[in-house]
Amino acid sequence: MHLSEFAAVSQKADALIVLDAKTDALKTYGQDRFSRLVQWVRDKISPNRHVQLERDGALMLFMTAIADHPAYDSADKERASALLTYDVTESRPLTSRRIREVMQDLDERSTQAERDNRVTASYMGRRGVDMRLRDEHPGVKLSPADRTLLSDRIREAVDAAGRDGRHKVAFAEATAITDSLVDELVAQNKAVAEAEARAAAEAEARAVAEAEARAVAQAAANVVAQGDAGKGSGNVAGGAGSPAGNVRSARSAALDDKALQEPPTKRQLLRTLAAADLPRDVHRQVRKAVNFGEVADRGALVRDANRRLADWVIEHRIGRWWGEAQIRHGVASNIRNNAILDVSSTLVQEMRDSIARSTELRPYQDIKARARVMVDARMTLELDQRAA
Repeated sequence: MHLSEFAAVSQKADALIVLDAKTDALKTYGQDRFSRLVQWVRDKISPNRHVQLERDGALMLFMTAIADHPAYDSADKERASALLTYDVTESRPLTSRRIREVMQDLDERSTQAERDNRVTASYMGRRGVDMRLRDEHPGVKLSPADRTLLSDRIREAVDAAGRDGRHKVAFAEATAITDSLVDELVAQNKAVAEAEARAAAEAEARAVAEAEARAVAQAAANVVAQGDAGKGSGNVAGGAGSPAGNVRSARSAALDDKALQEPPTKRQLLRTLAAADLPRDVHRQVRKAVNFGEVADRGALVRDANRRLADWVIEHRIGRWWGEAQIRHGVASNIRNNAILDVSSTLVQEMRDSIARSTELRPYQDIKARARVMVDARMTLELDQRAA
């Protein structure tokens, strides 16, 4: 049920809102102080389970409608849940006045432009992406992980264009943002696929060259062991026992092995994931995506793991590294536990991009070392700017 249906019934002065069990539609009953008192006494003396279910149904649908509405962010939805939790636990009926109170409270937490931008970003994350793929990249399929990544990037870009809710992003502007981000991801996926193809070709060439070298070495050893290359009857040029024949057999075997290779199995993807030695939470999330089939190839594995790792680093590590850099540069003598540090927003974005947009899955220790170098460089730059 859409939130607009609750907004419509909330216009009534003081009405009781219930869910009709037969039609699944909202019903309203006018009430005054006396009727509320009568209903309260009736509920205490002889409660009616059917009536209570209709009241609870309306309240739960109201909470669901808020949670599903794109105009409200996660903080707004948590606020609505907090406001209505008492009503649920106390089995209080939903009224038009309560609907107005909750919606007014949520609307005061953001501007109309900000809410409109969220709706626009939600639409673009679904329909806008589909339209761009259909018009400019026919045949390109995006994995669920790619779509989630695109949706997040579109929401962040539209929010930035809205200038903290002071500007309503026009549909054409949001379309241009979406088109650019879709093109960027498609190009990135293509680059990853080409890099994987080059790596596979190089691996194949190395395997063939190594097989040839082993075959030649073995053939030479056989000749030496026989003592005379001209003796014997089996070493006809190009025959099965000759060096040339051994080389061709080795090349054929290597190419046959390559031809039999199939797309990576879940076990192979999980081995690749384990080799990166990612933090436990990130490893568990990516492993779940692999097991559920959301990640089915190496390119998707790289993108999904790097995106989740970037989020984890920003949430759990960048503040710690920033604090350590402050101590190393003499800005602070120590950092208290749980201290809130003012980390440069530029550094946060640079670090997120460097991890999330990488085209390879590197060990976490390498990423950690690189990230600390970035933190030190940013700290040095800011100190130089302050001194100037």
